Amino acid sequence: MKKIAFILMFLINIVLLGQSFEGVLTYKTDIELSQKMKEMGLTKEIIMKKMKEENSFSDQIKYTYKGSNYLMQMLDNGTETKYIGEENTIYTREKDDDLIIAIDASIDLENQMFGTSPKIEKKETDVIILDKKCDKVIVTWKTGTYEYYYNSGFLKMDSDLYKNHKYDMWFEFLQVSRSLPLRIVKKVSGMMTITMDLIDVKEFKVDMAKFDLPKMKLDKEMSKYVAKNQVVYKVNNG
Repeated sequence: MKKIAFILMFLINIVLLGQSFEGVLTYKTDIELSQKMKEMGLTKEIIMKKMKEENSFSDQIKYTYKGSNYLMQMLDNGTETKYIGEENTIYTREKDDDLIIAIDASIDLENQMFGTSPKIEKKETDVIILDKKCDKVIVTWKTGTYEYYYNSGFLKMDSDLYKNHKYDMWFEFLQVSRSLPLRIVKKVSGMMTITMDLIDVKEFKVDMAKFDLPKMKLDKEMSKYVAKNQVVYKVNNG
């Protein structure tokens, strides 16, 4: 009987993995400044221009998913972020840059810095995105909040594929939603709100080559200047 139960569980897991979304999601982004920022004389246009110059904002962002891997591409500036599930590491590289910042996705920064964990809540909403009524998961840190809007019957994702991904509370969100977000709202306390709305869905088999990393070597000197959950690699172009 134990053998039969094991086989059944194995087959169930195969079915669940097959139900996970594979393909590309495209989001449009927007910024809303806090009243405090506006009173300082700053405008949305000024902030967006500055962030674009620093390659930290893009009008559209594309996510490619395959299994326990994802690729984020900022379409305005060519910055790419790759999460490699097997390594549980997030790699970010700006276009034509020879440095790559690697983030340990098992670490939540607030927990590391203060020994506290963010508050996680689920709420119903009346928000409709791409004709889908959404619920949301709210993650509240000391420095701000994330709101993940989702429809559990759309863009399904097996949360176990990301069970070690605590960065941005991604696994915790997927545990509740069992699906990918249709909207992400990032609120930085006292500064601004960044909203990402899903505008396009393309489901297809993704080539694993999308997640290949270049040859690179740890840059010990540069790694001294990044957060404790990060290291810096230098791309080996030779």
